[in-house]
Amino acid sequence: IAFEYNLRNVLAALNSQKYRLPVEQKILQLDGEESELLLINTTADFGLSKYYDWINDVSQYYTELDAYSLERKLCKLRLKKIDEFLEFNYFGVDRLLAYWWRLHLVERFLTFQPAAGEKAFQEIISNLSSTADLLRAFKH
Repeated sequence: IAFEYNLRNVLAALNSQKYRLPVEQKILQLDGEESELLLINTTADFGLSKYYDWINDVSQYYTELDAYSLERKLCKLRLKKIDEFLEFNYFGVDRLLAYWWRLHLVERFLTFQPAAGEKAFQEIISNLSSTADLLRAFKH
């Protein structure tokens, strides 16, 4: 859970930097120094490389990859971290939850299909257009 929380905070900070949004509204500040560094540090790794061994990879993925490739790399990173967490944990609830999370990630990974994404995007645009037409009709 801590890894996912930290990863999402880093991704929120990267998005805030990229789109010049106020980072304070995007970062969950549940831990101490790490969250603070995301708020004040503007370097590529936010000064977090001493805390997270994965930060430089994520920063590079974010700047170099398209959305599809980024999501694939992030899924693989999550799977790697699950394996690291379970390295010496052979039995118990943690193992079951990790198995469930792994299945969830694989299912998510399998749903990444560019053609299906394009179709869903076109449906959203079409729905927005028809909603706008409906609103115009009510105005007149």
